[in-house]
Amino acid sequence: NLSVGVSMFDNALAYGGICICEAIVGAMIGFAATIIFNAIIFAGTLIDSQAGLTMATVYDPSNSMQLAITANLYYYALIAIFLCTNMHHTFIKAIFYSYEILPIGVFNVSGGTITYLIKLMGELFVMAFKFASPIIAAMLILDVGLGVLVRAVPQMNIFVVGFPIKI
Repeated sequence: NLSVGVSMFDNALAYGGICICEAIVGAMIGFAATIIFNAIIFAGTLIDSQAGLTMATVYDPSNSMQLAITANLYYYALIAIFLCTNMHHTFIKAIFYSYEILPIGVFNVSGGTITYLIKLMGELFVMAFKFASPIIAAMLILDVGLGVLVRAVPQMNIFVVGFPIKI
């Protein structure tokens, strides 16, 4: 088995090509794994948009971007759940089993793989909206109620009353 590995890597150009192919496969696995985390961030951003908290953002150094408050809360809660339920072990097992499906030196990424990743990216929006839809519906009902209240009592400053209720 060692002689197969030596013959596979006897040329520096072939070794460099294999390294590039493995980096591409690793990037695709990482991209698929971050879809779930990005769906949660997007759901938190949708919720903050409905609550009027889009200007209140915090800097997240792990992602090098500014996140809305609820998105940041959901992101760190998901990381805690991810670690407490030992999902990181499952992720490491998935990386290990990826070498059985795509061994080192075999790079067979077809158009179906790219189509699957694009479909997975489309599922990000569906997952985010499904996750945020109960809170968005509650905010919509609250907005309708506040609209009725404004029509019933025009002297009331709805901005002073509505913002703490939404939070």
